[in-house]
Amino acid sequence: MNIIVVDDEMNILKDFLENIVDYGEIKCSMFMNDLDALITYVKNNNVDAAFLDIVMPNADGVDLAKKILSINPKIQIVFITGYAQDEEKIKNELGDNVVGFCYKPYSKDKLHKYIAEINDSLHNDRKIVAKTFGAFDLQIEGKSVAFNLTKSKEMLAYLVYRQGQLVSMPEMISVLWPDHDVDKAKLLYRNAKSRLDLILRHNHIEHIVQFYRGKAKANTDTITCDLWDFLKDEENLSYNYEFLIDYEWSLDMQNRLDLIINRRLNKNN
Repeated sequence: MNIIVVDDEMNILKDFLENIVDYGEIKCSMFMNDLDALITYVKNNNVDAAFLDIVMPNADGVDLAKKILSINPKIQIVFITGYAQDEEKIKNELGDNVVGFCYKPYSKDKLHKYIAEINDSLHNDRKIVAKTFGAFDLQIEGKSVAFNLTKSKEMLAYLVYRQGQLVSMPEMISVLWPDHDVDKAKLLYRNAKSRLDLILRHNHIEHIVQFYRGKAKANTDTITCDLWDFLKDEENLSYNYEFLIDYEWSLDMQNRLDLIINRRLNKNN
């Protein structure tokens, strides 16, 4: 995430930097009085968010936000101020670009909350595709996600196969570890679930799966899937007679898909 911070007080800029140093991968550029340099930076760099002081000797933060947004209308704005503001008025002027207001002295948790919101919105815009025709593959913007545990990948594949339905731990165990005793299977389930959660978080796509106590489901609003598209559209002929070929539990669905595609092809002939 590439952010800019504008404040006329050096100690505020230093505090900001100290508060985000342990957050994660953030590129942070800070500006005080040289607003021409700020505008030039916004023109020449892909800025994701701007943290702006509102009351400064040589600039008004709201007007500065408008200038920034005229250059890049996707930049998200957080205002940092020590004075009470008419938040509703400012939001009406700038629209959905305003993430919120940090009132000085603000807490580290407050700052991290806004950064997390910005981070989530940036990653949620990416195209995430689950491919089930053939071998299972999860792609972000066309690039396959690497799984370091085959059962974590299979767990996600099964959640996708269940099309957004809640899957209980006993159901998942019966499918992925049918030959293990219950206690061993529960340990394997928890390990696979933990590793899957870690992989999703590492790729900033944790929102595609919702985990509950002893249950989980795929979030169908955040993923595109060839299986789901095929089942919903009678004109869809994309199925290639191969479905999740690495998993034996997929055979019933494969038989169903075979029947559907044959019926559709015969109808078109």
